[in-house]
Amino acid sequence: MPSISPLLSVDDIAKSMDYYESVLGFKKGLTLPGDDGKLTHGEAHIGELMLMFRPAQEPGNIAAAKLAQGAPKGLGVLLYIDLGEQDIDRYYGDVKKAGARFVEEIQDQFWGDRTFTIEDPDGYILTFSRHVRDVDFSQMQQPQQ
Repeated sequence: MPSISPLLSVDDIAKSMDYYESVLGFKKGLTLPGDDGKLTHGEAHIGELMLMFRPAQEPGNIAAAKLAQGAPKGLGVLLYIDLGEQDIDRYYGDVKKAGARFVEEIQDQFWGDRTFTIEDPDGYILTFSRHVRDVDFSQMQQPQQ
């Protein structure tokens, strides 16, 4: 089955992985240290999703070049994470208690998902969702052409 694993450019891999574990409940995965002992790669998992981390200032890093040109931190990356069957209200409470910076509080969306959105310390925006009801989109009006 195809999958996608976002690779996030971060200031400090160990610090980012600690945040994802302690605040967002991810499980730490593989880490690779460089010759200087600092991490050059890290992985964190929640359910079937794997996020990867790399140093923002690593030579040849396209994200580092964009940042040097004045691109916003987080590079406009928005991640939409489906929690599957996990209780989103309980997860929201845990994340809130752990001190996450909220962009949007938990709410039901018109398309049938319940969501909340946070910003991580590196500026990445993460929306966590769970599908809570089916919506009949066939009854919605389509824009006139």
